Amino acid sequence: MRVVLRYSAVMLTVGALICSGCGFFANEKTVQPSFPRDRVVMVVHPERLAKGGKLLITPFVAGVGVTASDDLDRVALRIVKGIIDGLMESQAPFEILVAQNAPTAELNLDGRITQKKLPSRVKRWIGGRKFLSVEGQMIDVQTGRPVLRFSHQLKAAPGESFEDLGIRLGHELGQRIAQQVAMEKDLSH
Repeated sequence: MRVVLRYSAVMLTVGALICSGCGFFANEKTVQPSFPRDRVVMVVHPERLAKGGKLLITPFVAGVGVTASDDLDRVALRIVKGIIDGLMESQAPFEILVAQNAPTAELNLDGRITQKKLPSRVKRWIGGRKFLSVEGQMIDVQTGRPVLRFSHQLKAAPGESFEDLGIRLGHELGQRIAQQVAMEKDLSH
């Protein structure tokens, strides 16, 4: 009888730990971003954004927890290409600069790749997709003040490479920035 009671007590304790999600043993800390992370462009200095100007787009770097590699560098350059395409299509009031003209830049857009995830093999079989997210800001070079902050994330379409996902993410981000510029211009008139 005592063995059954001890066994029941042990099983009850184990069951309680399992049902509680073993939160007692969790040691992973989650860092929350300073603003929501799903396709957000927050304008910090609307007058400066509406003015436009000479824009230097710095290739994105690896964020915290993302491993820097040649592959990540290729994705970062594709993101920059997508941003440029999105801004040019939308006819935003920016003159995009190349590295040789960097000293004449009035605005600098830089960012970090915060996540680059490939689903596990099991998840790939059931439709899991690649995931890419970025965050960053546009800074007024003269004052050092941020003009806007952004965060954007996308899941890949089936069969889409990280490079193609980077172009698509950058293009959407460039269009969103251009939309914000147009809104600020409309509000200032």
